[in-house]
This record gives sequence, structure tokens and C-alpha cells, in this order.
Amino acid sequence: MGSTSIQYLTGSYFNFVKLDGSLVRGILENPRCCEVISSIVQLTNSLDMMVIAEYVNDAAIQGKLLELGCELYQGSYFSVPVTLAEFEKLLQEN
Repeated sequence: MGSTSIQYLTGSYFNFVKLDGSLVRGILENPRCCEVISSIVQLTNSLDMMVIAEYVNDAAIQGKLLELGCELYQGSYFSVPVTLAEFEKLLQEN
């Protein structure tokens, strides 16, 4: 959202579209956020892309996103930000 444009979807080829945190944070209180997210998910599915939502900070937000068709998440509900070294250590441990 922020500094991007929907026009990029017509001429660029990429696999993921990231939902802006301002949409995700408002998903539980603002029905328009839900409508916009649902539309983005439907559009990206038709273009064979995936959607990842940022700022997923609790189970309620994740559940609503899943209900709207978004299945990939980023946020503190899963992990606080980590350094590359910490991430590599987590990978080795798991």
C-alpha cells in the first residue's frame, strides 16, 4: 500500500504482495479494511500471486485474515524481530 501502486500488478512479475500494516491493524474494527483485504486476496489469487500480511500480532487478527483467505503472516504473534545470526541459530535448532 504505502509507496506502491496497484498499477505494478499489471506489468511486474512477482510472487508475493504484502498487506500494509495499517490495513491489518484495523481488520478487527473497520469493515472497510476487511473488504479491501478480501479484494486484494481475490485479485492476487487470480494473478497467481500470494499475499503476506504484516503486523499479525495476535490470534484474533490471524483468524480474521485466514477467514478472508490470507494464509501467510508476519508479526510478533509468531516472533519478535531477530538478527540474521539469531535467525540462523533458530533454523539450526529447528
